[in-house]
Amino acid sequence: MFFGRWLPVLRFTAALLAGVNEMPWRRFFVYNLAGAAGWVCTVGTAAYLLGSSASNLFEVIGLAGLLALVLSIGGHIAWRRSMRGRTPRVRPSPAELNDSGE
Repeated sequence: MFFGRWLPVLRFTAALLAGVNEMPWRRFFVYNLAGAAGWVCTVGTAAYLLGSSASNLFEVIGLAGLLALVLSIGGHIAWRRSMRGRTPRVRPSPAELNDSGE
């Protein structure tokens, strides 16, 4: 979540991935806030220091980010395939959670 700010495609899909993977909202909020603050500071500072050449730098970083995204998706697919043979985690139903034993 934190590093997703610097990667072009992951910047707008990180929240979706966090939701799909059932990330707790408090943890999402903290990492999203920290990532946003870090991204603003680094991009703003780089743009100030580098001026017009900053856009070229961010294009190169964007290609590296796309490569990192493709590799991470491939790793996730490999992990999911390795988990297929294992027993799935069973969640209790809401009725079981609220059952008082009567």
